[in-house]
Amino acid sequence: MPWKDRFKRVKQDWDSMMSPQESQAHPEQPPPPVPAHTRPPVGDQAYWRPRFQLDVPVSDYWDAKIGNGPDGWGNQELQHYTVAPENAFHTPDGRLVIRAIANNAAPSLEQRYTSARLVSRQRLGRDRGVLTAVIISPCAEGIWPAFWLLPEEPFSWPVDGEIDIAETWNGDCENRSCLHWGFHHEPQKHRVLGTKIHDMHARPVRYDFAWDQPGGRAGQGRMVWYIDGRPVMKAEIPEGTRPMRDMTILLNVAMGGNVCAGRTPAHGRYDMVVNMLFLAEELENGGWHRFEYDWGHPGTPALQAVGASLPTPPSKEANAPRSAHDNIAAGLILLRSCMTGTLARGASSTTSKAPRSALRGGRNYAAARRAPSSNRTQLPRPRHSFAARPPSMSTMPASHGHGAACCNIPPIVSKGYKPRGGYEELGGCKTYVTGPADATKAIVLIYDIFGYFDQTVQGADILAYGDDTQKYRVFIPDWFKGEPCPIEWYPPNTEEKQQKLGAFFGTFPPPKIAGYVPDYVKALKEKNPSVSKFGIIGMCWGGKVVALSTKAATNPFSVAASVHPAMVDAADADGIKIPFTLLASKDEDPADVKRFEDALTVPKHVEIFADQIHGWMAARGDLSDSRVREEYERGYKLVLGFFARHL
Repeated sequence: MPWKDRFKRVKQDWDSMMSPQESQAHPEQPPPPVPAHTRPPVGDQAYWRPRFQLDVPVSDYWDAKIGNGPDGWGNQELQHYTVAPENAFHTPDGRLVIRAIANNAAPSLEQRYTSARLVSRQRLGRDRGVLTAVIISPCAEGIWPAFWLLPEEPFSWPVDGEIDIAETWNGDCENRSCLHWGFHHEPQKHRVLGTKIHDMHARPVRYDFAWDQPGGRAGQGRMVWYIDGRPVMKAEIPEGTRPMRDMTILLNVAMGGNVCAGRTPAHGRYDMVVNMLFLAEELENGGWHRFEYDWGHPGTPALQAVGASLPTPPSKEANAPRSAHDNIAAGLILLRSCMTGTLARGASSTTSKAPRSALRGGRNYAAARRAPSSNRTQLPRPRHSFAARPPSMSTMPASHGHGAACCNIPPIVSKGYKPRGGYEELGGCKTYVTGPADATKAIVLIYDIFGYFDQTVQGADILAYGDDTQKYRVFIPDWFKGEPCPIEWYPPNTEEKQQKLGAFFGTFPPPKIAGYVPDYVKALKEKNPSVSKFGIIGMCWGGKVVALSTKAATNPFSVAASVHPAMVDAADADGIKIPFTLLASKDEDPADVKRFEDALTVPKHVEIFADQIHGWMAARGDLSDSRVREEYERGYKLVLGFFARHL
């Protein structure tokens, strides 16, 4: 009987969908074949369906965004979106592929990371309906695929609304259903709920998004998100947002940036494979009766109000450049970390039925962009002023042995230091250069937020000439373009100082600077052909830049040192593949330092200088204090010894 045959086909399709498939071991492997269940049934209620055929240009149904957007699409993302056919194309078996390509050998950032961001020419166009897509999502470190909705341009973000149906990042195989509205400084209006899909990279996953907005009245109505036919979230349409009929569909794969916590993808291709996508009048199985049932069922997670003190989840949208307010809010997270040695952590907004996961590393930069203004006035005071002298106490012994270099550290000058090097223009940056011109090894020093302070420049000269058996060429690039943080802003004990510091940190987030480092080193190699190996050392803020640079697939260094680093995060250590030393002060969280040490799987030396303040080997070091001067000298000796063994 026909109904039995149809039932049998439905069962076969369901079994095909639910059976596990072999996981892709490498991003360059081709996507798996299309299972039968991804083909839309005959007689369905679709009112729009793009044709994924070889003879149909992708541009017939989609507009392609171009470039890197303002400030890396607002999140320091690495990818440059293109209209090139290698980044968005149809396959012979009727699929749409959005392909992100990481080419670590490319000569420029524009060529190194390319991808596609497609915006549908079709709006949702109805006051009620269902958007359906069946997608295989790439899951890998530094990769952020997304299937989402924005109003037809022009629009105001986030006031007019953003709806995220499917997105995941850093290979965690967790789908995020998100909702954004209101203003940047209203964290309770930026929500996210996670759903684990352990095999989302290996099989097509079906996503349905149903909306009902009677009469098209903006700011009213209901929405339900589904994954593989199961309702995973429901929410009322927020007040103040654009009518649902005005929404357009977006598909893209982003790379790196704040949301990926500064992680960069390995060399290869990362395919978001869209097996099917259409707009329909109603849900396929049960129609609007099913919608009403799922809406009213207590088992369907609902977005509840959350406390205003929570930070907000990151957003992909950045059609408008970051405002001064955004930069200030972002910078305050970094300000806290540079004063206390740790990164302020928060929780992503979720419903009460979903676990709250801590935001880590770079994700907090994006989260802080919309932190409430009330949070900005409650910063901890710095534990020491620059003139403060810590009490004398024994240092914590190193957890790993080290061999001393053949050091002949010159006398430490507490005031009026005269640099031994000079300044050159290298890689587009003013650069302090010191050390023999014929040196075969070099060190890049990433200064702290105060730039070319005497203590830092003197440290560079020590690294260049302090080892009798190995001289180094040392470079300090001026990432701040002549405008470092003024020393007068410390301590940040007024609202005005806090605002200025917040704006500074928001302008120079570590992931942004880390993205410039590989090209800078390439320029150094061209200018200094005698140099065969490079090491890197970073101070405070620069310590985070070092961690992000050395864990990236584009890392050009053979050894690294992080000195009294800001934002110590064990997640960074996971990706570091070169010998690494970390010298912490008493102001860094010992638990964070220990977790970082335990996560390192390379030759390492980790030590806490238990009576020294954050910054003692750079601008904050009071070298007129004999104890500080002693530990300043010992710190540079340790770095030279470690570099002597590994560079």
